[in-house]
Amino acid sequence: MQAGGLYVVGAEIFYDYRSQLLPWADCLPRLTDYCHAVGMPEEGMTFATGLKAQRTQAAAQFDNGFPDNAEVTIDPNGKPFLKQTLRKSQPEGLASFEAEVHSRMGERHLLDILKNGTCWTSYTRHFRPPFGANPKLSNAEQRYILTVYSYGCNLGPGPTARLTSDIATAEALRRMC
Repeated sequence: MQAGGLYVVGAEIFYDYRSQLLPWADCLPRLTDYCHAVGMPEEGMTFATGLKAQRTQAAAQFDNGFPDNAEVTIDPNGKPFLKQTLRKSQPEGLASFEAEVHSRMGERHLLDILKNGTCWTSYTRHFRPPFGANPKLSNAEQRYILTVYSYGCNLGPGPTARLTSDIATAEALRRMC
């Protein structure tokens, strides 16, 4: 409550995504065509049995190939880990594609990107005081962007304030978070 936020008991009942779903009575006539289109059985038990057979077969393939499987390791506690797959080779024409992209794309600075993002999405509106009150900060928009920059780059408010001493102090950037 110190920031002026409110919580409304029972607010979660105002929207239920299930209200947008088709009623089961409307789904039943379409079920046969849908199951045939996606290649799955219509009956629940047949579906569950087939799914169980697929999973059992996949587990057996994994078990049979485990000692030679270089993609999985098991730690001393018995927890399996997938290894990161290595790239086999560079796609043909990748170098020319990268050169073309870099020639068309100008250099951008992170602060410019954050500023443009603010113009396009107004994400800094979430930093302002609640209920549409005007912020009592000078250069509020700049300070919000600097706060995102300082914490997003893991730089912190101190070093950011030293770089931009004319806009905000370290204490001001800390309070905005």
